[in-house]
Amino acid sequence: MLHYWKLSSPYSTRGHIRLLIPLLVLWCIWRLTNEAKYDGAMFSPTIIIRRVFGYLWRLQRAKRLQAKHWIGDLLVAKILHFYYRAPQCNCDGASKGNPGPSGAGGLIRDSRGHMIKACFEFLGAQTNAYMGLYAVIRGLQIAREEGGTNVWVELDSMIVLHIIKKEEGDWKVQHLLTKLRQFKWQMIILFTHVLREANKPADLLANLACQKQTVEILSSPQGELSSLIQLDLRFPCFKFD
Repeated sequence: MLHYWKLSSPYSTRGHIRLLIPLLVLWCIWRLTNEAKYDGAMFSPTIIIRRVFGYLWRLQRAKRLQAKHWIGDLLVAKILHFYYRAPQCNCDGASKGNPGPSGAGGLIRDSRGHMIKACFEFLGAQTNAYMGLYAVIRGLQIAREEGGTNVWVELDSMIVLHIIKKEEGDWKVQHLLTKLRQFKWQMIILFTHVLREANKPADLLANLACQKQTVEILSSPQGELSSLIQLDLRFPCFKFD
């Protein structure tokens, strides 16, 4: 039986919720059967379901259940009100000419706002919309590599946000939308719009890509990037005309 439960999802690996639940169901059935036989307890499927949920809640409160154990079934976790604090992904794209020399930048931050990893990448001549969407894809790739399955994405382009939410765009971005759909199936992703002033670190990374015309992955912030992150952590953002 466990073998078939494991085959029910490509993400069912050791410790996954799809392998844990059938074990809990069998154990609760065995225990309630003995209680009914020897103690006169009532045998009811409702009691078994309640006990399974109870054990899941205890595992959750003991921090034994993590987001990685729900991969592929994160919507079920959300329905059960099992929430995991999402790391934040700030993304931005830049095109000097639209189309013109273009770069994408993004950074992953933990729940306290500290940088986990950042990257910027030069892509030649592209449009702002293409680079903005590409930056989101690269940010999600890095988040997944870091073990994230629940990500909050912030971006300052309303055009890109519209493309993401409607999943509509010209033929040039269709392959990016296909990748985005795959991420949406694998992860819980929240997309929100922020003003450009609140997305300065990602904007800097995108412009660095245009200037350096290369690809870099950063494990710690340096120089201007570090200063912008510290400002973002400690002070409100202001928009100046």
